[in-house]
Amino acid sequence: MATAIIGIGNLGGTVARELASGGEPVILSASSQAKARKAAAAIGIPGSAALNNRDAVQRADNVVLALWLDPMREVIDEVADLLPGKVVVDPSNPIRVAADGTFTRTLPEGQSSGELVASLLPQGTRFVKAFGSVAATMLASNSRRTPKRAVLFYATDDAKAATEVERLIRVAGFDPVPAGGVAKSVRVEIGGDGAAGLPYPPNTFDLITCTNALHDMADPLALLSGLGRLLAPGGQLVVEDFARRRPAWLWAVFERLMQWIEGGHGRAYTLTEARALCVGAGLHIVCEKVFTIDWFWHGWALRAADPYPEQIGS
Repeated sequence: MATAIIGIGNLGGTVARELASGGEPVILSASSQAKARKAAAAIGIPGSAALNNRDAVQRADNVVLALWLDPMREVIDEVADLLPGKVVVDPSNPIRVAADGTFTRTLPEGQSSGELVASLLPQGTRFVKAFGSVAATMLASNSRRTPKRAVLFYATDDAKAATEVERLIRVAGFDPVPAGGVAKSVRVEIGGDGAAGLPYPPNTFDLITCTNALHDMADPLALLSGLGRLLAPGGQLVVEDFARRRPAWLWAVFERLMQWIEGGHGRAYTLTEARALCVGAGLHIVCEKVFTIDWFWHGWALRAADPYPEQIGS
């Protein structure tokens, strides 16, 4: 198997290096062949330079389109006839970086670049969204972490693409975690729902608190994974909420009433369930507690980190 990387900027170059470090043959294509040759020489075996984009796609089983959206449209048009049957990996994000380093969305709220790119590809292409949920610097620094690997999320509707991207993610030094189908690819994009809908880049905050809010979230796993990506190295997330209690039938009536009053989602969690959600989002539990508010209301709180316990002080 071989993987073509079209676009060898910060992200494309990092993906190429991490895949090559894991033994994956990578075929590099850039705006000029000289750039591709220079990057391939820096990587060494198993890296090689393509003559052009079409040569790269023809020689590869998988294609990573490490490009901004506008040039990606042009490249897809250029190689479209070669893509059916290939696994195409899209790490793009619908953002623009201003001179002061702030991020702005380039697509309407709720629309993902994954859905857009998938719609541009010819029928028969095996599409998967991956490798774009963290910045290139974090991708490089977190690869092959020990004792517990970092996770990378992916989204696809194609079973073969899922199998292949899971292999690539492992080769790059991460553990793969599915985030759903292409319709859910916004979860794995910077600035999308997977970043809790907040317009901040990853690794921004030392402390995030989420108080009495988890029960209102329709997709708590996506929220927690997004908040985790916003944590700086060594940062922590504190989550607190009221606890689901027994008897189950009585609590179900209460939640129905809560949904009717608030006009949306309403589902409380036990501490065990909240812990499982955090772990499923790739977070490490630092400490936790339960407490009594009154005869009816009980609560829980936990402190979590993303996702490396060796970075967290006692």
